[in-house]
Amino acid sequence: MLRLAIVLMVIGHTPASADDVGWKLVKERDAIRVYTRDVPGSAIDEFKGVGIVNARLEVLAAILRDVEAAEDWMADTVHAEKIKQLEGEDMIVLNITKLPWPLKRRESLVHIVVSMDYRRGYALIDMRGFDDDQIRTVAQNHVRMKYVHAAVILEYVDREHTRVTYTAKLDPGGVIPIAVANLVVVRIPFESISALRRLAAQEKFIIAGRSSRDRVLIDENVALGYLKP
Repeated sequence: MLRLAIVLMVIGHTPASADDVGWKLVKERDAIRVYTRDVPGSAIDEFKGVGIVNARLEVLAAILRDVEAAEDWMADTVHAEKIKQLEGEDMIVLNITKLPWPLKRRESLVHIVVSMDYRRGYALIDMRGFDDDQIRTVAQNHVRMKYVHAAVILEYVDREHTRVTYTAKLDPGGVIPIAVANLVVVRIPFESISALRRLAAQEKFIIAGRSSRDRVLIDENVALGYLKP
């Protein structure tokens, strides 16, 4: 279905997860909830942001397919570029993230894999960083993130609303003050979901969603009674 491109700021050494164990609510504003939780072996928290977007699932899918659009919705992302198209919609993406001055920008190569269940109205976009200088060497003034694992979950609520869950954790490499890093993991998911709401109202993404195969398959499952109208 959708194949996104992106990767973000956040932290850890185990896969990003949307399960409910250990999460602490740290911010709630504009109907967006931000949670953090401890990561074993790391001083930097994992984050999770959850919010409803007043847009059809296929519109959000269109945004996520647009690799460069990550620069507009993913907080602190200054560059997103598709490096290689893999089988199906899988891809490898280069993502560059800014950090507060005077810290160097971080870059990551990310392998993106999507699982989609149209009958349930559920999409999981899994993004895992890796290191491979044969694909792309690190720019001289950048630092490659040591670990990245993020996920975006889209859940069909009804025909005009989609729940977005955005989780991530990483080891950004280099030296970053822990206090700065943990402030970032609260800000990033809130700003990212807020930006997705703005992009979902743009005509180009509404048109892209309307003309997509996703719309056809979702409408079929609505007609069959699997999804709410």
